[in-house]
Amino acid sequence: GIQHKAKDMFRELNLSEKLSTHSTRRYFITEMLKKTNGNIPLVAQLAGHSTWDVVRLYTKDVVDESADVNVGLF
Repeated sequence: GIQHKAKDMFRELNLSEKLSTHSTRRYFITEMLKKTNGNIPLVAQLAGHSTWDVVRLYTKDVVDESADVNVGLF
């Protein structure tokens, strides 16, 4: 199916053997989260997900856990 055709295309383009349809989808979702400032509903729609849950899993790739964030509570 599509994964086999994608692998052939990746090979033809001399791209990494580790590249997969899933990794390209993950890259798209992560980049869209960055470009939309974390707009999960929009990115879920763009990726064709019916729920936001799967897209939320990718937010950990976008949020810098080590950043000191001041939310202005005090």
